Amino acid sequence: QLKDEEILVSGSDDETIRLWSRITYPCITTINQVNCYESKSIAEDNIHLFIGGYESLTLINKATLLTDMIIKDKEFSMILSFIILSDVALCGCQNGKILIYNKSTNQIEKNQLDPNYIEPITDMLMINDDTFICSSRVLSINKIT
Repeated sequence: QLKDEEILVSGSDDETIRLWSRITYPCITTINQVNCYESKSIAEDNIHLFIGGYESLTLINKATLLTDMIIKDKEFSMILSFIILSDVALCGCQNGKILIYNKSTNQIEKNQLDPNYIEPITDMLMINDDTFICSSRVLSINKIT
């Protein structure tokens, strides 16, 4: 079954994402109209692959390998990093913002970490249940959600 295979993800400048079987190597599916060819940000939870792109966040259902949602928003800039939690996904962006995707409402709830902080958020790392590091800053999840 495809959902049990290890999947490779590639993005292209023709605005497609391709999912490849790591076991048998053929392209399993192609997802169109996703501008993610410069992105290197992919994360997952139990249900979805989260693929960051230019001004977009794509959620691919891991069981069906179909696109569940593409959220297009200029506030995303380019998504460079993720922290995936049980109820939200934190998206670190090139423009210095952290956008918070609420999994239950399928909405972006907040999009400004600090108006004076404009450096790209290339890395985010959880320290404990409510604290993470992003681009050399220690932040509380409760403060931004």
